[in-house]
Amino acid sequence: IELIVVKQRKGDIIEVVNEVNNKINIYKEKYKGIVHLETFDDLSFYVKRRLKVLKSNGLVAFALVVLILFTFLPPISATMTAMGIPIAFFATFCVMKALGLTVNLLTMFGLIMVLGIIVDDGIIISENVFRYIENGVNPHKASIMGTDEVAAPVLATVLTTIVAFSPLMFMSGIIGKFVKYIPYVVIIALVASLVEALFILPSHLADFARTHHKG
Repeated sequence: IELIVVKQRKGDIIEVVNEVNNKINIYKEKYKGIVHLETFDDLSFYVKRRLKVLKSNGLVAFALVVLILFTFLPPISATMTAMGIPIAFFATFCVMKALGLTVNLLTMFGLIMVLGIIVDDGIIISENVFRYIENGVNPHKASIMGTDEVAAPVLATVLTTIVAFSPLMFMSGIIGKFVKYIPYVVIIALVASLVEALFILPSHLADFARTHHKG
């Protein structure tokens, strides 16, 4: 007897396969020595392999981004800016769950693609805040002044990137049905990083930065 399991459109192939294997193990124990059960053509194997590659690439990309931040920025500035990555990703995952978007090959590709972009606004704000701090301004006041001064260009930077990815959401055909999830994730992550850079990052800089004079 051959049974073919086909998942629904919104189903998770890995969860479906795990559930099928659990059922098979139950029947193997129940009918041990009477019925022989085997599986074949497990497509989740290829999905798991690709997800593993994406995860490893994502970790390497994250490590390189953090390394570059600490190479070119002061330690406190680099640390506060790097913290924006997990914060933005956490917010992105929350919004994705609320919208019914799953973590799959396309959404993970979008996250890796946007990994180096989401720190851009944080770098601009952090450096401008530290410019005031180095000139002797109190960290709390410097955070407000530095953020307010570059808020408009930072917003413009994020909006131009969002506009660049937006056309992918309106692609037609079979490819369009799959590709549209990449700009969804990219836009959500960019908005999350913008909120983090404008509100959370200045607060962290105000709390942890110390007044410093040049020379």
